Amino acid sequence: MHQSVKFDGGEETPLPSRDELAQFEVAHGLELPGDYRDFILKVNGGMPFPNLCLWPENGDFVAVVYGLNYTDEWMTLGRAISEFDSVSSGYLPVAVSNGGNYFLLRLSHSESGGIHFWDHELEDVDPITFNHLIQVAPSFSDFINDLVDTPAEDESVHPLDI
Repeated sequence: MHQSVKFDGGEETPLPSRDELAQFEVAHGLELPGDYRDFILKVNGGMPFPNLCLWPENGDFVAVVYGLNYTDEWMTLGRAISEFDSVSSGYLPVAVSNGGNYFLLRLSHSESGGIHFWDHELEDVDPITFNHLIQVAPSFSDFINDLVDTPAEDESVHPLDI
């Protein structure tokens, strides 16, 4: 799982235990999908490489995949939840782009477990309406495993052609 994607930024932070993750879920009223739980326990999160998420017609860079424990609080899932305040709507912010857009994990509905892109420039922030979400992966594992390298500037290949 996640063998081709490397994560930087959490080397000095211990991985969370199963008990810590269970306590986090209870505290936030969550039941995380199995692949995301496994990721938190084995990797925790960090800055991915490669880090480009592509979908039809567009794409964006993943700056950070949130983890449970970090020295830098802004990289924690708890902080992301408090800032985005979307869990009650059935979405969990699991990653953020360089431009401040979120990658959201769908917690309920028929698309449960899928990852959606939320562009803050297309949405009202107060209240968040989720009218312009784009599903970028059917699961968290697919989201991570489908990240690609950024083409070199001198290459004539468009990122969508990768």
